[in-house]
Amino acid sequence: MEKLPQVTTIVTGGNLGRAMANQDGYAGLIAHGVAGDKFALGDILIFRELAEAEDKGITAVYDTTNTVMLWRHIADFFLTAPVGTPLYVMPVAKTVTLANMVDKAGDYAPALLEGANGAIKLLAFASTLDAFADVVAAASAAQLLYKWAFDNFMPLNIFLEGANCPADLSALADLRDATTGPDADRVSVVICNDAAITTDAEGVATNYDGYAAVCLAMGRAAAVPVQRNIGRVKDGRLPITSPALSNGDLIDALSNAVLDGINAKGYIFMRKHVGKAGAFFNGDHTAVKLESDFASISRSRPIDKAVRIVRQVYVEELLDDIELDPATGNMAPEVLTAYQQSCDGAIMINMTAEGEISGGRTYVDPAQDVLATDKVKTKLKIVPKGMVKEIEVELGYTKNLD
Repeated sequence: MEKLPQVTTIVTGGNLGRAMANQDGYAGLIAHGVAGDKFALGDILIFRELAEAEDKGITAVYDTTNTVMLWRHIADFFLTAPVGTPLYVMPVAKTVTLANMVDKAGDYAPALLEGANGAIKLLAFASTLDAFADVVAAASAAQLLYKWAFDNFMPLNIFLEGANCPADLSALADLRDATTGPDADRVSVVICNDAAITTDAEGVATNYDGYAAVCLAMGRAAAVPVQRNIGRVKDGRLPITSPALSNGDLIDALSNAVLDGINAKGYIFMRKHVGKAGAFFNGDHTAVKLESDFASISRSRPIDKAVRIVRQVYVEELLDDIELDPATGNMAPEVLTAYQQSCDGAIMINMTAEGEISGGRTYVDPAQDVLATDKVKTKLKIVPKGMVKEIEVELGYTKNLD
């Protein structure tokens, strides 16, 4: 039937270039466990609050009964991460070593990352069964896992549980050493815990003796923007009672010189600030030489976020035909501009406007021969946010304030 002539209005969306949904805090955990009534080893479990894990039977009693720390690590994560933050958990047998867990060709980490469809941006590995030297060795393997994940469009930061760090702290391996260190700029080793958890009221060791609160650090990272140091004082003290190292040493009992030495070697632990209540992380080190651009989590996360954004922008252009300038055979000026503006706009909306970087700019070489290469090359340069690690105040009396 022929309808009366009308003016039809179609409202379209997606034209304002709005920010993508923030998934920067999506996290994963691989840790020892025992199969329960509601899950099997190797399953990928997703929790958005501790109560959901407990509904699966993963409780404090579960940890004690099975001599594992799965509940403890999940609980630590939600002590610092906002409720609602997805935590992808893969419980594995107690015979699985840290080296097995982080193996880029193994059965665990790749399966978790692919099972989460690349959503995981922060990934923790927890094991108290490995010698501390094995933890340091695992950092190198974990960096290979990062490279595999990057090549598969899933860049992320990795946290390793530095359980049972040596009693002789001078024997700690130097993660910053350019020659002997693991050279792992996306891997952090956490060596702290809450002594109120590892010992009971009588000072007797509990099931959690020697563990490191790796998920407490990862949870804080999940709670803050990508450019933010997890040790930032303004973000508030950590929800713990008695900060300690995983060897049992109380932070209060260690001198500043000792803590400075551990800090210089690139480990993450807890510290106190004079005149400030509570404990805070010492920083957000990664296991690489200090001169690296990515010697901290807060330097590596923004770059990897930009990597994901750029791919989301340009994947839309794959196998598309583009206009060429008939006079030169190079990209038409309007095409070149579109490539630059689409990337600049996405970076501006999702990072610069969010205060995560100071700015970014895309450059496309107008002279590149797309006909010969079937490839468009672009360059994106980012100016990071600055970070205050030391404040020097010159203080004295004066006769006037002129």
